[in-house]
Amino acid sequence: MSGVNRQVVANVLNGTVWPDMLTVVDLEGAQGVVLWPDHLKWEIPAAGEFTEAGVAIPPQAVPG
Repeated sequence: MSGVNRQVVANVLNGTVWPDMLTVVDLEGAQGVVLWPDHLKWEIPAAGEFTEAGVAIPPQAVPG
């Protein structure tokens, strides 16, 4: 069992709400599958570089 309320799962599947990250993590762990796109391969632009959408990343927004 995932520990996620069944109504939350139904709401997500019906498209009435977006799941928060904890819900996604709980469901991934319970099902043993990746539900979110492979975020480990995402490239994060450095401060001042532009994203594909053409938006600059401010220096204070960069973790670390």
